[in-house]
Amino acid sequence: MHKLLYRSFDPLNSADAETLAREAGFECEVVEPRDRVPFGDQHPDVIDLDFWVLEPRELDQLIDTLSTTRFPAPVAVHGYCLSDEQAAALRRNGVLVYARLEPKVFSDLAALLPKAPAPVPAVQPKPPVAAAAASAGRGSEQIRNTESGMERG
Repeated sequence: MHKLLYRSFDPLNSADAETLAREAGFECEVVEPRDRVPFGDQHPDVIDLDFWVLEPRELDQLIDTLSTTRFPAPVAVHGYCLSDEQAAALRRNGVLVYARLEPKVFSDLAALLPKAPAPVPAVQPKPPVAAAAASAGRGSEQIRNTESGMERG
């Protein structure tokens, strides 16, 4: 399961994101601006632009950063605050852009990530040969060696 960071200070969107992320196979961690976690560092990011920055100047700075920086992990944004030009600049840099939080945000991110290898089934160890022979059924009869020969017990 891939980890995903959802960036918002809106509790309703955060709760919805956790549910949608889980349904898409992600482990979701909600972070807020005060957490100061770098974007796209190791895990995919989804940024709620309507509830990440409050000032238009901050939004412009964030859009500039997201549209000019290459990130090691995929980044998606959603929000109604984007102009067509801002959305186009983000898309040119590979950022996924959506108007609202929806399942497609997470399914599109999942499609960009490498598939986890299929789990290898556990191999059951084979019993040792001597133990297998003993349990193969000589019944309750035991054979013992004695000085005078073989004796049944």
